[in-house]
Amino acid sequence: MYRLLESQKVQFAIDGALWGTFRRELLAVPIPSGGELALVRLHARANTATRRGATSGQQCNQKPSPLKAPVLLVHGFGMNRYTWHLNKRSFAGYLAHLGYDVFIGELRGVGRSRQLGTKLAQHLDEYIEIDLPKLVDATLERSGQAKTFVIGHSMGGLVTYCAMPDLAPRLCGVSTLSAIFTFSGGSAALRLLSGVAKQLHIPQKLALTPFTVRKIGQLLSDYVKFADSRASLALLPFQAWYPRGIERDLLLQQIRIGWDVSSLGILAALLRVGRHAELVSRSGRRYLDEMPDVDLPLLVVAAERDTLLPPIDARAAFDRSNSKDKQFVVLGPSFGHAPFGHLDLILGQYAPRQVWPIIGDWLDARAT
Repeated sequence: MYRLLESQKVQFAIDGALWGTFRRELLAVPIPSGGELALVRLHARANTATRRGATSGQQCNQKPSPLKAPVLLVHGFGMNRYTWHLNKRSFAGYLAHLGYDVFIGELRGVGRSRQLGTKLAQHLDEYIEIDLPKLVDATLERSGQAKTFVIGHSMGGLVTYCAMPDLAPRLCGVSTLSAIFTFSGGSAALRLLSGVAKQLHIPQKLALTPFTVRKIGQLLSDYVKFADSRASLALLPFQAWYPRGIERDLLLQQIRIGWDVSSLGILAALLRVGRHAELVSRSGRRYLDEMPDVDLPLLVVAAERDTLLPPIDARAAFDRSNSKDKQFVVLGPSFGHAPFGHLDLILGQYAPRQVWPIIGDWLDARAT
């Protein structure tokens, strides 16, 4: 079930001079606890992407074609829809340009979902058992398809892993980028925080205390010259992007409007995952113990220079999965790529040429 709030034709940059014209819809998806989740649909029935300044004869393929499979995009901790779309670079636009029926979901309490009356989550259960299934249902209902791909970044990938056993009949496959399966493997500071979180009991009231990621973003934007410098690598235990990996104007846009809010309960749950993939629901269900037996196409993408979620933590999902169709890709200088970090794996200046095509090709090979 959903409500259609708006539908309009839009034009924006996919990357640099490559622009596209799309149909964009805003859907509101009700959840039992009250309020609605925001879900943006983006598609182009005919591929109308052009290079700015090109004549009509220089346009990309104009033949109308049916939409490919739906793809649902799920953001990470304290983020929102802008993980996937900025005004000059849009991974969502890229997938729509390839012909996919793209849906961008926002979990409860962030972005437009907050405006639609949802409250912050206090436990990952709410994302895993309610929000993601509701977004998948609305994606399938609106697209008219029986199955969808899900692509999750960071915590969004973790939520997807945990929900895979229940959602498997409705999924074509799963791809994750810098996604948590284990956590804190590359950082002594994060290991310390993880150990502390496992010892703490957080009361319900405290679990609902907002953890305002946007304030961290504001602080970083005020000192962006340092935060976006190589010197910060030596002084900070971990970073959300690799220095100079994102053009400064796009970086400032992302951390000012793309960084949102979460709760102390969600933060503590992520830290408790630790090195042993320990994620237990309030009913005692061990989510990550069930994921390996799901036989769905799986693409795990990691960034070599990601200090927040290094390849060792991302790889655990690939290693434990028993899927007959699984791939693990690390991007970085050791493999002939640019140095990628946590967010620039999606939005960085080299992502459109070095990361996006990997995902696009993987989807194309399985879209039927």
